[in-house]
Amino acid sequence: MIARIVIPLLVIIALSDIYVYKHFNLYRLKKSWKLIYCIPTIIIVAYTIWMASLSNFTTDNLTLQNTYFILLGIFVLPKVVFMLFTLFLQILSHYVFNINNTYINLLGGLSALAIVIIYIYGFTFGITKVVTRHINLTFNNLPASFNGYKIVHISDMHIGTFNGWRKKILLSELDTIEAAKPDIICFTGDLENVQAKELIPFISLLKKRLPNVIAVRGNHDYGNYMLKASTFAKKKQTDNLQSIIEDSLHWRLLKNEHIPLYKKNKQLKAKNDSIYIIGTEYDSNNNKMLNLADYKKATKGMKKGVFSIMLQHDPSAWKRSVLPKTHADLTLSGHTHGGQMQLFGLRPTSILGLEDKGVYKKNNRYLYVTTGLGGLIPLRINMPNEITIITLHSSHY
Repeated sequence: MIARIVIPLLVIIALSDIYVYKHFNLYRLKKSWKLIYCIPTIIIVAYTIWMASLSNFTTDNLTLQNTYFILLGIFVLPKVVFMLFTLFLQILSHYVFNINNTYINLLGGLSALAIVIIYIYGFTFGITKVVTRHINLTFNNLPASFNGYKIVHISDMHIGTFNGWRKKILLSELDTIEAAKPDIICFTGDLENVQAKELIPFISLLKKRLPNVIAVRGNHDYGNYMLKASTFAKKKQTDNLQSIIEDSLHWRLLKNEHIPLYKKNKQLKAKNDSIYIIGTEYDSNNNKMLNLADYKKATKGMKKGVFSIMLQHDPSAWKRSVLPKTHADLTLSGHTHGGQMQLFGLRPTSILGLEDKGVYKKNNRYLYVTTGLGGLIPLRINMPNEITIITLHSSHY
């Protein structure tokens, strides 16, 4: 996780620390006080280098990972915010109107304090919030017997993050799913963080509370985040997870394939209506090793015009692959977590112009992107965990 950005991260840590040191003339302090000021930065720099050297994407003990991010939020983030805010005010003061340096420092300090409070909230209370979204979608080609068909869409469980006190969040989510009484549950990937063994403490719980699930895998579900592992070891992790999903949880895992769902037609008693659920492997836009989707194979034998739902972890695949390569009427995705934070209506993922949250429509075909049930980093700021209840409607009613 840190290895990819370790150099710019260390630069940011150093620059913000030097800026605050010089801004407040801390070089005038006694050596003992200078050392006290430097100790947190020394610890964080060492921690960063250690995190970057890990053989996996993150630590097996997520408490160590979370401690690292909390330290960043308390000792580095406020310095960065203070630096950016005071520099902006100084530029404003120089070119627009004069601002007293005392006010600049005060406003910079308040902004830094506000960010720290928001950050801590996200790690404590923000991550516990769970919302239920109700979505109604109408289709011309939905068979009449499926009118009112209820789908619970969930994604991005990242089950290892629910160890310890966070297990109560998972239990709350499972209660909500059960209360919805869906016809079917669709899970669109990222069941694990790094390794399949994370699921072992949760198998009996998920098996009991989440029956009748149709699932696909996400980018975290292929052993790919064991960064220094061999291809064989990664393949073994993928196989282990598949075994848990299919043999222990008894979920239906779709691997570039489709399955029909049937309901009796009340008007024509001898006939069953059907729709199709298509599931593709992860369709990566930037990682050839994880570009595993095969849409031709997944839809082979399906007739044009039949109502179908595509399960694909990455919503960027909707425009890139699903729309041009299939006739899927509804695509369900996750992956983005809605950026895990939203301030003043802006999300890190929405700034990039991504289909990152909610309903999207093109030519009477829909994409729904859920913000997910969890995350590798247990941080949510105004972007709660989400359970989506999608009710299908036929235009004939």
